[in-house]
Amino acid sequence: MTIDQPDPAFVGPLEAKLSESSWRRNCNDQVLITDSTPGRVAISFQRTVRVPDNQGENYLPPGLGTFPLYSVRNFQETLPATMAAKGGLFFPMYQREAMWVNISASIPFAIQIYVGGVNAVSGEPIQSDHATTLRRLNKLAKDESIQDYVVAPKQL
Repeated sequence: MTIDQPDPAFVGPLEAKLSESSWRRNCNDQVLITDSTPGRVAISFQRTVRVPDNQGENYLPPGLGTFPLYSVRNFQETLPATMAAKGGLFFPMYQREAMWVNISASIPFAIQIYVGGVNAVSGEPIQSDHATTLRRLNKLAKDESIQDYVVAPKQL
């Protein structure tokens, strides 16, 4: 949830763990996110084929297996300093490859997705500035949605 939409049922911080790959060494298949309730979210990045860039709607392409996930901490000596300082996870991907995100959850979770420091749903930067605040206030004044998250499982 966003700071503009606090969740009164929020019970505390979440914990994320990598799920060990069954056939790759030193990497993982998915990220498991849990909180103090029995809830759980699993996120994996599926290798797939590119879809046509024809402005039309396309069905979700087939999953061709998961990308291996690596902890930045384990490779900080060989990664660029800026990437090592951010921490987190990375996965190797050729420019010609495509990917979709697979999210499964046992109970509803609100998930913000950022790509390169930009929210993938709203297009807003991860670091709010004066312009971001003004855009949010304008949307609120017009009674427009300011949703910047996805809900897993499927949002109804």
